[in-house]
Amino acid sequence: MAESDPRIRDALHDANAARDVAYAPYSRFRMGAAVANDTNEVRKGNLIEHVSLGLSICADRVGLL
Repeated sequence: MAESDPRIRDALHDANAARDVAYAPYSRFRMGAAVANDTNEVRKGNLIEHVSLGLSICADRVGLL
């Protein structure tokens, strides 16, 4: 099972930690992401909402920055 892989377990933990600091005052939908690269570095990202929807940034995009 994939959840037994420690890299996946760690990525899920990081995504949950990122979700806790999401800024979502409008939708109240907190979202976090963990993005792993080919060197197994994991970057966390969280949702950042703005009153102008076009300026909002999704969690996976923040993780890629």
